[in-house]
Parts: sequence; C-alpha cells; structure tokens
Amino acid sequence: MRFLTLLMISYITGCSANSEQPSNHCLDREWKAIGLKNVTETQKQFDLENDSDVHGGKYSCSGYTTPSELNTFLIKLKTSLAADNTGALEELMYFPLVIIHERKEAGSKPKASVVRKKEDFNSILGDVFNPLARKVVECMSLSNMATDPMAGIDAAYGGIIIKRFTESRQLYITSISKDKLPMNKWLEKNCTE
Repeated sequence: MRFLTLLMISYITGCSANSEQPSNHCLDREWKAIGLKNVTETQKQFDLENDSDVHGGKYSCSGYTTPSELNTFLIKLKTSLAADNTGALEELMYFPLVIIHERKEAGSKPKASVVRKKEDFNSILGDVFNPLARKVVECMSLSNMATDPMAGIDAAYGGIIIKRFTESRQLYITSISKDKLPMNKWLEKNCTE
C-alpha cells in the first residue's frame, strides 16, 4: 500500500501537467532508459510536443513510455490490423489476453474471459477485432487516449488497454473489450468526421 501511495504522490507532484518541475523530467527518465544515444533530436521534439494524453496526463509518467514509442506501436497495430496479419497482431498482444464481453443488459457488469496462448488468438481474431473494434483502432491517436499509472494506456474507455512490460520497453495490448456501449460513446466523442 505504501508503494502505491508513493507512486501516486510522485505522479501528482512530479509528473502532472501542473507540476513546478520541468515538464519533460519524466521524458528525461525514459530517454535515459532507452539510452540517449538511441534517441534522435526529431524523436525528442516529437516526444516533447506529444507527451500529453486526453486529460493532460503525461505518457512518459503514467504510461512509462515515450510518445514516439507509443506512436510506433499504434502504427504497427493499425497496419497489422488493416492487412489482417495475424502473426504481427499476435506479437502486439500480451498473453494471457483479457477479453471483456458485451453486457447482457443495461446497467449490468460485463463478463471477462482470458485467451491464454497465442495459438488460441487466431481462432477469435475476427470476433475480437470486430468492425467496432477496428474503428476504435483506426481512430486511436496520442491525442485521444488516456493514461493511468496502474492500468496503463487506454482507448475507448477501457476498450483497449496497452501496457509496457519489462526493460525491453515492449508495448502490448493486455485487454480488449467487445462491450459496444463504452466503445460507441468513445467513438462518438473522438472520431466523428
């Protein structure tokens, strides 16, 4: 519990948009973790300009990633899904992958299931990445996702959750929802043309 309290205090005082500390100190930490030699000036500029989520939180603080890393992940996700490249999509998923199912009735809580292995993902690919989920992925951008220090990075009000694991800095989708209500609300708010 103490760790969580310290994490939240650190987030609020050190990484919030209203912090008195330099707005890029979390980016500095992330760039050091990547290895400054591997970060170009173009990436740094992109990261500085795009480090705020939809609520003003910092991807580098809450999501523990840089905007350029997250943007690269989104490009891979979008191109893999557009090409129906199952192998590439599997590499972007973290297993066991949580699938949130559609609510049976309004006001009820959605049920969840787990896809434990990559081998099982292929058989549910079309069901998970249904037309609604595909629209969400097409619309996902750095400007309309939210960060949470505990949950990760989310789009569509929890419809798709992205987390980074280990020192490899690899981002993965850890949860996908088939619940239409929050996803439709998110699309209506963020993706109307």
